[in-house]
Amino acid sequence: MARKLRSTQVYDALREEIIEGALPPGSRLAARALALRFDSSDIPVREALWMLARDGLVQNTPYAGARVRQFTQREIEETYAVRGHLESLALKLGAGRLDAEQTANVKRVMGELDAALDAGNLVRYGRLNREFHEAILVGCPNQCLLDLIERLWDGQASYQMVFRLNPERARASQAEHREIVDAMFSGDGERAAKLIMAHRERGAQALAQTSLAQSEEELAQIEAEETIEP
Repeated sequence: MARKLRSTQVYDALREEIIEGALPPGSRLAARALALRFDSSDIPVREALWMLARDGLVQNTPYAGARVRQFTQREIEETYAVRGHLESLALKLGAGRLDAEQTANVKRVMGELDAALDAGNLVRYGRLNREFHEAILVGCPNQCLLDLIERLWDGQASYQMVFRLNPERARASQAEHREIVDAMFSGDGERAAKLIMAHRERGAQALAQTSLAQSEEELAQIEAEETIEP
């Protein structure tokens, strides 16, 4: 039980650093170094790395060890396309099904997204972004569909970096959120479904551009640091 708790603690800490950008894509995750850092044995660290790999945040390569996962442009486009279609269907199925409390929750999250933008807190905006998408889809009666969307979100948590690295995308994203909500609240499920597809397509484009630019700069820094590492 104690080991399981320790592995969860290491997992939570590393996941947070990956999402916030303290561990950028390509960063090496050496089990022994992490064990020393977290004052742990190797086993909980390896379990934490396995959980991160399960989430799609870490990539294990034989003889090379674990690194924070880097996504190719093709992977980004494909996963966003799948998410777009699934969320579009869920939104269409859930059109008109939100009750007063769920509607109020959507409005609350929208207000918090606006506040995060105004404060320049783009890490918080990225977290709230997921909460927004969950809030607008809660009316969908198909639990299997919602579970699929949830698993995709879990495996793509590091995609939130697009807002931290590209503030313009965050502002554009929030404008698109408003259009989606307006269509939902007016009862136009078909329009809301089309808008969320377009929202996903623009998100994929922004992330691909941002992540490629980031990779060139940060990977060079990572490689330079590893070259001089004893």
